[in-house]
Formats: sequence, structure tokens, C-alpha cells
Amino acid sequence: MIKDVVFSFYDQGEAVFYVNDEIGFCYNYDRWMPGRVNSKNGYTLSSSGLSESQYNNVKKLMYYGVPNDQTGLFEEVLGVSYDSVKGSFENGDAALNVVSSLLYRFVTDGAHEPSEIKGIDGYVFTEAKVAAYRNALLNAIQNDTAERGNVSFNADEDIVFTLQDDGTYMSNEVTVTASDDADHTLKLTTEGITVNGSDEFTTGTKICFVSDSEPTEIKFTTEDVALSFYVTDSKHQNVLTSSTTTVEHTLTVKEKEEEEINNEIPISKKDATTKEELSRAFLVLYDEDGDVVESWTSKKTPHIIKDLKDGFYTLEEITAPEGYDLAEDIEFEVVDGKVAESVIMYDAPLKEEIASASEISIRKTDITNGKELPGAKLKITNEDGKEVESWTSTEKPHVISVCSRTKMP
Repeated sequence: MIKDVVFSFYDQGEAVFYVNDEIGFCYNYDRWMPGRVNSKNGYTLSSSGLSESQYNNVKKLMYYGVPNDQTGLFEEVLGVSYDSVKGSFENGDAALNVVSSLLYRFVTDGAHEPSEIKGIDGYVFTEAKVAAYRNALLNAIQNDTAERGNVSFNADEDIVFTLQDDGTYMSNEVTVTASDDADHTLKLTTEGITVNGSDEFTTGTKICFVSDSEPTEIKFTTEDVALSFYVTDSKHQNVLTSSTTTVEHTLTVKEKEEEEINNEIPISKKDATTKEELSRAFLVLYDEDGDVVESWTSKKTPHIIKDLKDGFYTLEEITAPEGYDLAEDIEFEVVDGKVAESVIMYDAPLKEEIASASEISIRKTDITNGKELPGAKLKITNEDGKEVESWTSTEKPHVISVCSRTKMP
């Protein structure tokens, strides 16, 4: 594979050049410039031939320095973006030469950093600005404790989407951060998801995602540094190439939990004649599966039921207040946590005269669910204490006959 020499830089040597459309930096100060390079390899600690600290410094240099310029340090120092000026210099690119000279510095622990930087043009690359760029790179690298490469992204809290009135879904406000603590511009790739109407957003800022449909994940891409290593031979310099590659990342969306209903539905037990609230009625509320939702004894104010899910319910009176007939069961439906009409069960007062040979049903029930309790031994005694009737409860009410009563005076 022949290197494509496009332009050369300092010391009239080819220390920086293009290799297969990637910027290549010569790596070994004490060898000849290569005329050819072999197959490309990954740049790892073992292949670098460096100590771990040297290797990490080189990776940071390629992260902060041009051509990648991941944090915009070039524009911060020189006042223009690197993309707007790269490749436009007749005498070479002084910024690339700064990176090349610092590469020699790091692989030799400072022993062989070139003293002269070629490409000073008196315009963009003034001597003062080039010196400032070199110092800014050194400061950024020395103050950076993060491990460069393999950057990951996370939101500061679970991402949950909520359906909006216009039919779209909006997430809660989150901040997406990068593991390298730098600011990154991320490009959304999940169809239908935007941030403020754009498919791009920046890490470190509060944002809300908006989606056309309810998503399960958010995919986006970022441009990461891609380093490759071309090994030559013992007489010629190896070559480190630096470029960017598009990497896809994913943020997981948390499934929205069922919202707390927290509705309140009053249930009244009233006198059918006076329409006043009745106390001492024992009532049971069942859901549509026949399971007991709640049971209570009525008071002089309506009973409040909270957090009823949507569905059909049945209200049953187990015991009526003294002097009142049992009411028929009533049914009602809860929709969106509400009922269409007030839930009121009316009890009619007993008639003052009871027909002869009236029948009375006696039930033995579970106080928690109102269901019949079989197996209980029961008996009725008169006012003299003599037993009138005894029986063992079953799953049906026990019916007895009573003597007639005269009209109350």
C-alpha cells in the first residue's frame, strides 16, 4: 500500500501526510521517513510500543488536536473553525505540525520535540497563535483525567414519554452526558424523534425528546476519533493515522408506569323517604370479577372510595339499619376515574304491620367480604331464655317463620 504524499511540513521531511485519505503522523523520530506502509492495524497499548501514560497522552492529543478537534479547541484559540481553513495553506498546516511535534514529545517523554513549527503564515497561523495553540493542547491533555476513546452516553435520569394532547409523545426533561465529560453534538437517527424540532442536540444541556409515536429506545450517532497504526520495518517510521468515524449509541426508554388514579367517588346510603344519610348499614363493594374491593358500615356522611380503576362495580347491602328493608344491589361503571351519576343506595323503612307467618332470612357472613360462612352453630332464644330454633349455617341464608305483629300504637 503506497502512501499518498499530498504535502509535507516541518524540517522539509514528510512527517505529516495523507495515507489513504486519512491524516498520517510519523511516529518514530530516529528512523527514516517511510516510502510505503503495510496493512492497517488497530492502535492499542500493546501495538503502540509505549507505556500506558504515553499511550493515553497520544490518544488525548489526537482527541483535542486537529484534524479531529473534538472540543473545538482550535477555534477557541485561533478564532476560526478548523474546517473553514484546513487545506488552504501554501506552506502547510501549522496546526497539524503542532500535533505532529507533540506526538514526538509524548512518545519520547519530551526528549525529541521539534523546536521549529513550519507553516507560520502571519495570517491565521501567526507565531503567537501557534504557540498559544500548542500550550492550549498541552493544558487540555494534562488536565484531562478521562480515558479517551470508546465514549459512552447516559441520561441523568430515566427517560419516560407521556402522550400529549396533539397525539405526540414527549419525554421528561433530561441531560445527556458523555463519559469523557466533553460536549458532543449528537445526531438522532430514530425516525420521528426530535429535540426542539431538530435531529441534533448537545450533551450537557437540559432537553426534552419529542416523538411521533411511543418509542422504546432513542438511537443517535456521534463522530468519534478513529486511530489506526501502519507498521513498516525497523528502518522506517511507523505511521499513526487520525480520523473520525460514525458510532451509533442507544438510550433506553423506561416504560411508563401506570399512573396513580387517585380519584374519589362518594357512595351514599340514604332513607328512601327523607333522602337523608343512613348509618349502621353494612355494605360491600365488588369489582366485575366478584372480588371484594372494600366493605364498611355507613355513617351520617357518604363513604369515600379512592383509586377505583375503570370497570363495572356492584354495591351490596349485607345488613340494613334497624327498621329498614335490605336494598337491591346496584351496579355502576367507572370511566376515566369517574361515574356518570352519583352512587346512592336507598333503604325503605319497614312497614309498621308485618303479615302473619312472615319469613325472616338470617345470614352468617364474613365481615371482610360479606360472603356466607358455613359451619357456624347458631340458635334463637325467646325472652325467657328458651331455645326457639337452632341450626348450622350453610352457604345460603337460614329462613325462619315468625308470628304476626300488630300495628304499633
